[in-house]
Amino acid sequence: MKGSFVIGRVAGIEISIHWTFFILLAVLLIPVKGVVPYWNAVFMLLIFACVVLHELGHALAAKHYGIITRDITLLPIGGVARLEKIPEKPRQELVVAIAGPMVNVLIAMSLIPFVHFSFEPDQVQQLAVIRPSNFLTNLFMVNTSLVAFNLLPAFPMDGGRVLRALLSFKLPRVKATRIAALIGQGIAVVFGVIGFFINPFLLFIGIFIFYGAQQEYLAVESKSYLMGHRVSDVTIHPFARLEASSPISEAVKDLLEGAHHDFVIYDNNQVVGTVGRVELVRGLSHFDAQTPVKEIMDSQLEIVPFDAPMEDALEKIQKVKSRILLVVKNNELFGLVDLENLVSFMMLQQAAQQRQSA
Repeated sequence: MKGSFVIGRVAGIEISIHWTFFILLAVLLIPVKGVVPYWNAVFMLLIFACVVLHELGHALAAKHYGIITRDITLLPIGGVARLEKIPEKPRQELVVAIAGPMVNVLIAMSLIPFVHFSFEPDQVQQLAVIRPSNFLTNLFMVNTSLVAFNLLPAFPMDGGRVLRALLSFKLPRVKATRIAALIGQGIAVVFGVIGFFINPFLLFIGIFIFYGAQQEYLAVESKSYLMGHRVSDVTIHPFARLEASSPISEAVKDLLEGAHHDFVIYDNNQVVGTVGRVELVRGLSHFDAQTPVKEIMDSQLEIVPFDAPMEDALEKIQKVKSRILLVVKNNELFGLVDLENLVSFMMLQQAAQQRQSA
């Protein structure tokens, strides 16, 4: 994530802190009545340690199923573990989703012997100020709150994925996601109404949940349009070929004439890169039109088999920087597939399904 600083690795997973986290620490260290509240800062650091452990719970559970976690980033509002993909098998998604909150449950249970809590109003009020005497009690309450909040049955919280996984044991994934998303949006509306009248922060959470639920459903629905289809259905063949020494203007001419918008770059009959519309636009903003295309090409070559499932191509494009995949058939370069083709195919499939259901 942009603006993040790497602080280390745990189990091979890169841990980063976003720069906005330091603003939060600075605010917590502002003197109150001449006293610097160091315990607040220490408490916040421990909260984020618990958040890291929570995200590592997800990551290690995902690793058990062969899913890689790219990194974990700490933000002022919590942590984000970027998994290579969300497991689609109900049991796997259930385990990965529940693993994070279970870590907080274990932390809370380990703190029970040190918790001294009373529901008397004056003692509850005293918990608002972090001090050595109530430090572990507050930490216990934070972890129990993290469990309760994360298990709300709403995307993008863990509870939304738990609900979707449970529904998926009996329903198709798209329908299960739709139901879970609707329940999540219902919760979001309740949060929004309460937040509007009582606490603006709840309004912010409600908006966050509503948008997250919508995005999750749209992503699953879009991917469902690719199911049962192969890369061969969207392969660009024949494809455009350029020599590495060809000027950018040659590719621009083809692009403007509508002949091609993706090019395979060769040097001495060897594929050395690809150039698409994005590279051309970016290249013209930095180089003269007579500059060789090798100066702007994407040299990261990503390959996908001709008969591979189409959703595999989408996942690959989403996780690599290259927007163009080289399609190989019988160990030879056959054609190309790019994000634009995949999106166009999804839109056509959606239109066809809407016509059939009308």
